[in-house]
Amino acid sequence: MTATEIDMAYRDWLKQGLARPGYDNTGLAAAWGLERTAVSKVLSGVKRLLVSDVFKAFDYLGVQPPGLTVVSRPDDGEIDLLYGKWFAENFDRKGEKAELARLWGVDRATVSKAASGRRPLTIVEALLAARMFRSNPPGLELERMQVAGPRLAERLAAGVARTASARDDVPYLIEPDPDYPEADLRVYQVDGPCMEARKPRPIIPGDLVAAVLLKDVKGSKKSAVVDGSLVVVRAEMAPKLYEWTLRSVKWEDGGITLSCQSLKKGFAPLRVSSLSESGPVRIVAVARRVISKV
Repeated sequence: MTATEIDMAYRDWLKQGLARPGYDNTGLAAAWGLERTAVSKVLSGVKRLLVSDVFKAFDYLGVQPPGLTVVSRPDDGEIDLLYGKWFAENFDRKGEKAELARLWGVDRATVSKAASGRRPLTIVEALLAARMFRSNPPGLELERMQVAGPRLAERLAAGVARTASARDDVPYLIEPDPDYPEADLRVYQVDGPCMEARKPRPIIPGDLVAAVLLKDVKGSKKSAVVDGSLVVVRAEMAPKLYEWTLRSVKWEDGGITLSCQSLKKGFAPLRVSSLSESGPVRIVAVARRVISKV
């Protein structure tokens, strides 16, 4: 989505929330600590909607903002500080200033002010930056796109052996990934023990995982598969019997440790020496979206 589309989506979110019985501009203005005219200015596009405004609007309206899930609520006085720190930690001045300026529709000096904490982020800027950084903003998780087709790749479950099928080579009907627009995403379903102990949000049976095949990752694959990222792993448990699991990546000891963050015991970490290893244990895909059934 473009900056304009995100801005329109958020204004529609506010308008729809305020159209319900018991909600009005006066109540939202009170939640923001501003005059009632401030609401009209936001709804008309005259005033920018800051990240802090979104958290307060969520508190008042009780409806998740578009494209996001609120997973924790920072204190009002800490929001700008947290977002300034998050932005500065993820921002690469050499490679991303010009692109962010283009996406935001501002000049480079404005991006520099945001990176130095001299300018609070709008929700449009935070969302576009989060997609570029591939990092959820503080307290928020990027909402995952809904699957538009019924076909699934292999099911993900620790300790379950299955025969290989042709499903892993079938493209699925799902919105393209903005970082890999040409790749055919694979959609896996969590079918058993896997990542139900993962924090801050567990991944449980019934959840869907949209992933891009490792072979379709352009550029440096190591930069796409960093510590803490999730990958789909295929492990041969017996001749022609395989286990597909979702695992967390940790680069250490000259290789990669692949952990299954399950509440059940007995699922030992797997090891591969490199991303290109094609032995009994192989990284098949990089998880990009988790679509929760909850």
